[in-house]
Amino acid sequence: MNIYPDFYLDSVLEITPEFCDKNNIKGLILDIDNTLIDIDKKMLDGAVAWHQAIVSSGVKTIIVSNTNKIEKVSKVANDLGIEYISFARKPSKKGFLRAKEKLRFKRK
Repeated sequence: MNIYPDFYLDSVLEITPEFCDKNNIKGLILDIDNTLIDIDKKMLDGAVAWHQAIVSSGVKTIIVSNTNKIEKVSKVANDLGIEYISFARKPSKKGFLRAKEKLRFKRK
């Protein structure tokens, strides 16, 4: 089973509560590198407020990262108040399936 994106966006900040509602998105599986943090490991400006708005709208979130540097992923996760899966070995589906279970979503 391959997973392909339905949307291509320039920034995670473009995913608004309204976008999620319009597209019936109930959960987001997020990456950290070049998504929530930049190459210097600095959090994307506005990421904390963005995440609060997304979660407040009822969308569930989780980080799935290939990193084996637990301190890096745990810092981002703690700053956002979100669960994470590290060393996910993407594009293998194993990390995504674990995320689905943690978010308590059915296969679809």
